[in-house]
Amino acid sequence: MKKIGGILFLFLSSPLFSQGLVELFYMLPDEFASGIVLNDRKALIKDSSVVVLHTYSNGEVDEEYFTLRSQDKTNGYLAFTRDGHQCSDWEMCFWNMKNGSKLVAVNGPSDCLSGLHFFEVKDGKMSYAFDENRLIQSLSPFHFFKSNTNYSLLKEYMECPLDFALPQKGVNIICSLYWTCSDDNDAIRRGTRFDLIWKDDHFEIGEPYF
Repeated sequence: MKKIGGILFLFLSSPLFSQGLVELFYMLPDEFASGIVLNDRKALIKDSSVVVLHTYSNGEVDEEYFTLRSQDKTNGYLAFTRDGHQCSDWEMCFWNMKNGSKLVAVNGPSDCLSGLHFFEVKDGKMSYAFDENRLIQSLSPFHFFKSNTNYSLLKEYMECPLDFALPQKGVNIICSLYWTCSDDNDAIRRGTRFDLIWKDDHFEIGEPYF
């Protein structure tokens, strides 16, 4: 089980059964697990690797290889890699909420960018009910820069995507600028990353740091 007061999983109404890290992984919709269907996810957990076959309408078969990178039940963190692909790391973790439900985060690559998604698990059911856009849209690349910076110097950062790393230890998500926007212009920066700080049922934006 994850740290006290931090990332943990849901107990069903039956006292004889509780959902843990692996059960959570199995509950995810396929599209949020890199397209890996349930049986292949079970094989990945069992064997630490799996070959996923994709059959196309023209009869061609494509193979994808996935390797389990971490199954940390103590800290409630799971990660795998899609072998042979650039930007292929996938990870998930989860937090306790005050209302008794659990907030689940999935961070998977989309065109080499973090794809951060949240789910709520309540009464043994998972729903895509948490509006992460409400949080993510409140984040801005400008948060990394000093307030007195000339706007003309910041214009190039307006469309910079943000990258995320879920916590394997601790409870905070790390946010940074995607590497294409991470130059060495430290004179106008407040930092190169900041934390989304977990506050029992929501995240607060921390101060940037180097």
